[in-house]
Amino acid sequence: MFEAVVAHVGALQAQRKKVVIALWSEGSRDRMASMLRDHKLSNLTSVNTWRTVQATPRNEAMLAVLGMESGFATDDVAVISEQDILGDRLVLAAKSQPQAR
Repeated sequence: MFEAVVAHVGALQAQRKKVVIALWSEGSRDRMASMLRDHKLSNLTSVNTWRTVQATPRNEAMLAVLGMESGFATDDVAVISEQDILGDRLVLAAKSQPQAR
């Protein structure tokens, strides 16, 4: 799975697009960075603002906490969401509390 992500990021960068990977949380960003580095994607940069995205070179894949359900692409930027990579988020139903009788 992560090999495909690394290949996709490379293909997008070859098209001269900036690549932003949107994660749900700081913890998700740290885990994704670790997994991508393990799969030989070493040009990773954490970003927090659009201005930083604009200033970051195209050969850097950017990791941002954005909480998006699906990615998108423009002529200049491709955003890949965490869900695009990992699939649907697991949403756990809240456990019901026992009712006092």
